[in-house]
Parts: sequence; structure tokens; C-alpha cells
Amino acid sequence: MANGNDRIDGEPGNGGALGKSGRGVGPEEIRDSGNRTPAPTALPINPDEIEFDPQPPSRSKIAKNTVWNLVGMCAPMAVALFAIPLLIKGLGTERFGLLSLVWMLVGYFGVFDLGLGQALTKFIAEKNSARRR
Repeated sequence: MANGNDRIDGEPGNGGALGKSGRGVGPEEIRDSGNRTPAPTALPINPDEIEFDPQPPSRSKIAKNTVWNLVGMCAPMAVALFAIPLLIKGLGTERFGLLSLVWMLVGYFGVFDLGLGQALTKFIAEKNSARRR
């Protein structure tokens, strides 16, 4: 059985991290290391408060939601088919090219988000629900 002094590979030892007590560094010693901000803690989850839908979604509901997802993905493309020629005419080809580069950069930064937006949304929702209790 692993204890606080075992290494990650399961062998006994200090794992290369000794705290003030000479044992492995634990959460208490990390919090006590001069940094006065408390370590983040997980919000307690009560299994009785989790809502489950007793019935699986019906085929018609899945089909309806699939259609709405497709509409949500195709609508911006349909608008772009009409808007881009107007933008090219109004801005000119050079300025539209610059705008396209900016759109490309925004798209790349969206890829490099790495889930931080979703994590932030989840964190804020959990804090708001904890505050309401």
C-alpha cells in the first residue's frame, strides 16, 4: 500500500520531495510554504442532488436535436455566402484579405483555448450553485 513517502513508481522512498518534517510534501506543507492563498478544494457533490432523466431520450427527440444542431452549423455558412461578396465589394480585395487573416488568427486562438472556456463555465456554475445553497 502506498503512503506519503512512496515514489510514483511504487517503490519506497521520498519521491524527491521532502517537506519541513522530512516526509513527503503534503497539501498542508504546500499551503504553509509562504504562499498564504489556500489550495483549491473540490466542491462536495451529494449524489442525491444529481438529477437523472429516468427515461432515455426518444428517437424523435434525438432526430429533432440533430436537425437543430445541423441548422446551427449551416446557418453561419449560408449567411457567409451572401455576406462575403458584399464585404469584398465594400472593403476591396486587399482589406478583405487582411480581414481574412484576422479571422484565421481568431480561429487559431479558438483552437488553443484547450478547454479553458468550458472549464471556466463549469467553475462559475459550481460557485453560483454553492452560493445559492
